[in-house]
Amino acid sequence: MEVYTMEEISLRELIEILLKKKWIIVITTVACMLAGAVLSFFVLDPVYEAKSTFMVTPISLASGINPNSTIIFSGDVESLDSTKELENKMLGSVLRQVRYPQISISKMVAYMKSTDYITKVLKEFDVDLEKYDYTENISISGNDQTNIISVSVKYNDADTAIGIKDALIAYLPECVIDEVNKQLNVSEDFLNQGIDREIQKMYSLKESLNGFGVELGEKDKLPVGKQEEYQRIYNDYLLSTQTLDAYQTVKKEFDNIKETDINEMLNLQVLTRDRMPLEPVSPRKMMNTAIAAILGLMISVFFVLFMEYWKESGLQVKNAKSCDNTSGVQ
Repeated sequence: MEVYTMEEISLRELIEILLKKKWIIVITTVACMLAGAVLSFFVLDPVYEAKSTFMVTPISLASGINPNSTIIFSGDVESLDSTKELENKMLGSVLRQVRYPQISISKMVAYMKSTDYITKVLKEFDVDLEKYDYTENISISGNDQTNIISVSVKYNDADTAIGIKDALIAYLPECVIDEVNKQLNVSEDFLNQGIDREIQKMYSLKESLNGFGVELGEKDKLPVGKQEEYQRIYNDYLLSTQTLDAYQTVKKEFDNIKETDINEMLNLQVLTRDRMPLEPVSPRKMMNTAIAAILGLMISVFFVLFMEYWKESGLQVKNAKSCDNTSGVQ
């Protein structure tokens, strides 16, 4: 038999080697294919994917009061500097400090992706949070331009996958309402504190004015030396009165806003639902079997060629040693 190296091997010799060891290749390929089939059909749990898209309306609560429509004057305006007048005498100065809830689609998506939101839903289905990686199996995305949110859930049980997906959607209104109420409560606390502060301030200033011994606003009955001090306190009193009116005006409107039906404003509408029955998205049984067969073919061909190379290279080394021994004897 002709001795050759892998560098010198011809296509014909390569084919002859593969044909000679064809049973190794066939058996290995079939074995890998069967292993892949058994793994895909009987060992790996099927994974189902439930998908839905739904439309919601962003929450945007705002005041109906024009912040520049009402200027709060306080008696002798000329006695007050212009900066203080601009900052404290406009109803808008109160409005600008009140935060009205604004919840966009991107914020809603952020809420739905939060750990607290997802784990609350998963616990309802007794999902093992240590084994179930929701970051890989739950996908939520949204678009502020279209107001559409997409939800996808993968799980090894079709009914559970659908249940989790539906629960994620159903929980959104409750979450949004809670967030709106939190923001409203912060603003309401600000308004209540402002009202209490101005009432106390008015009471203190009025006590100071009563100390002058004249009716409220009648500074002309006072000695000239006390009129300037009286007017200063009186201006502060009127300013506090108007500021209180501003707080109360905003608070009255704010109470009306709190009565808004957030669920109705949200107007959640499911656009697409799952086609029943759900088909597993993984494992891809036929693809896995085909990949296993190809892998088995590659491994067996490599093994056959390597064994042939090892055999022939060993023969070359043996022949070389024989030649050396023969030369030494001569």
